[in-house]
Amino acid sequence: MLCRQHTRGIITADSPLPIAQLLSSNRHGQANSAYREVQARHEDIQRIEQTLTELAQLFNDMAMMIEQQDETIVEAETQAAAVHKDMEDGCALGSTPPSTQPGACS
Repeated sequence: MLCRQHTRGIITADSPLPIAQLLSSNRHGQANSAYREVQARHEDIQRIEQTLTELAQLFNDMAMMIEQQDETIVEAETQAAAVHKDMEDGCALGSTPPSTQPGACS
């Protein structure tokens, strides 16, 4: 029993003993470790935020380019439809005898 009381006295003593210092330094080390982990996570979150900002800008740029090219695409579609109609009209005229075509000379 004397051994237990002596051990308790050493652990709970107010004087800075090596065991008390060890416990204090261990807590300090754990706190530093936790702080470093929090800093690392914070830096990771900042990198993710930067990546998301860049990605949002990329999508905005793509949307602007699509919007700018929309007029060109609509014009190309309109021209393609007109060419298709002209081709059909030309094929229809080519399949009828020349005397029945409108404006044909007799």
